[in-house]
Amino acid sequence: AEVIEQGLFGKAGHPKYSEYAHDIAAAGRHLHGKISDVLDFANLEAGRHPLTLSSVDVAAVARQAIDELAGRAFSRRIKLRVALPQSALATADAQGVKRVLINLLCNALQFTPEHGAVRIQLLTGDDAIVIGIRDSGYGFAASEQARAGEAFTRFDRPGATTGVGLGLAIAMILAKRMGGAVRLGGGEGGFAELRLPRA
Repeated sequence: AEVIEQGLFGKAGHPKYSEYAHDIAAAGRHLHGKISDVLDFANLEAGRHPLTLSSVDVAAVARQAIDELAGRAFSRRIKLRVALPQSALATADAQGVKRVLINLLCNALQFTPEHGAVRIQLLTGDDAIVIGIRDSGYGFAASEQARAGEAFTRFDRPGATTGVGLGLAIAMILAKRMGGAVRLGGGEGGFAELRLPRA
């Protein structure tokens, strides 16, 4: 589909062919993402996802995750407000931390309406590193908070496309395996917090 869309062997005979190829490629990428989530979740549940715990600069990992998603925020005119220290060391797995943060940030961006805002803040406690992500989206109703993070649980929101309901579940399992936790909250907008043991 991408070969046809990009015209690598010459233009398609009719412009509609390129449109259809674009739609097919987009659908394929979307399906690939869903299948990847299911396989990741199955591997995590079975304990097959290797994690290497060491001293990790969570502030640096958070900057990488934010940089990867900045384009998505820009395209939807969502302001990213970032408050990170120069460095913050936790005992964790660098790739695991990045996956958790990307999942939480994707949720925040996905459920925040255009022209909204997402705030990412990192705080250092005596024994923990805490990253809080607050958005101006719909948040969780009191009845939803108890179920949020359960595998295959989705909460439909106006104007937002939901996945298979595994993003939060994967984030929570990864955080737990690193000796940390993910906490979700409601109030005005949505709130998610990743807590990791301080190195």
